[in-house]
Amino acid sequence: MANKAPKPSVPPRPPKSPVIPLREDQTMRPIGPPEEILIGRVVWQWTRLENCMNELIMRFTGISFEDGRLFTERMDPSRAISLLRILGPRKLEAERLQILVDLLTTADQLRDDRNFIVHGVWAILDPEGVPTASSLRSKSEADQVVAESFPHSRMWEIIKAIDKTREDMGRLLRSVPWSATNESDH
Repeated sequence: MANKAPKPSVPPRPPKSPVIPLREDQTMRPIGPPEEILIGRVVWQWTRLENCMNELIMRFTGISFEDGRLFTERMDPSRAISLLRILGPRKLEAERLQILVDLLTTADQLRDDRNFIVHGVWAILDPEGVPTASSLRSKSEADQVVAESFPHSRMWEIIKAIDKTREDMGRLLRSVPWSATNESDH
C-alpha cells in the first residue's frame, strides 16, 4: 500500500470570464476550415488523454483491459477524474501522488475548455474576426447566451496543454507496475 503522506494540494479553479453582451456593431458569420481543423485537433487530443486516464484507472484497480473497457468505455471524463482522485492516494506515494493531482487539476480545467469547444455553437465575431463558441450554460441567466473567444493562438495552447498532460500522465502510468497495483489488496 502507498505510504500515508500529507494530502496533496489542489489549486483553485481559475475564475470564468464575465458575460459581456454583443455590441450593436458586432455580427456573427460561419467559421471556416481553419477553425474546423482546430476543433478536430482538440477532440483528437482529448480522446487520447481520456484513454490514458481510463488506462490509469485500470492499472490502479488491477482490472484487465478487456474487463476495464466495460467500465470505462462510456465513462464521463469528470467521473474518471474523480475516480483517479480517490484511487491515487491509495496507490501512489507522495511525489507521484502530487504529480497525479496536478495532472488531474490541469485535465479538469482543460475539460471545461474542451466541453465549451465541442458543445458550443461556433461563429466568427465581426468586426474583430475572432472565432467564438456560444453556449446556453445552465449557470447563466435564462435569457443569456454565453460566448467565449477562441482565437487560433488560444486553440493551439489548449491543444498543446492537452497533449502535454497526456504525455505526463502516460509517463506516470508507465511508472506504475501492473502487478504491483493490488499487492496491498490481497
